[in-house]
Amino acid sequence: MRSLYIPAAVLAGIVALSLWCGAYVGGRTETWVSMLEETDEAAWREDWQTATQRLDRAYGSWQREQTLLHTLASHDELEQAESLFAGAFAACREMDGPDFHTMLAQLTAALRHLAEGQAVSVKNIF
Repeated sequence: MRSLYIPAAVLAGIVALSLWCGAYVGGRTETWVSMLEETDEAAWREDWQTATQRLDRAYGSWQREQTLLHTLASHDELEQAESLFAGAFAACREMDGPDFHTMLAQLTAALRHLAEGQAVSVKNIF
């Protein structure tokens, strides 16, 4: 019976770490999505200065998490989000509303997909 304690403890540790990673990435993603929604609202009002500031703030928050995210998530998903941030910045500089809204929608979807990939769910387990 004692021989099961160590494997059970290791398994419990792995499960706990998986749950924490999923919750952490999910929480950060919701923060970024909220920031991007605020950015989108400013762009709809054609307040490009505020939209730029909010996009900068969201990107800064995203950048601060890169070290940990690169250990937890697929690099392809992170690169896609990075590319979409770059596209959003370009559209914002040009004050191109339709492209900007499209980029933000795609970025929001990519971030949600990133969180979904880290979540503990039947789909991810099997």
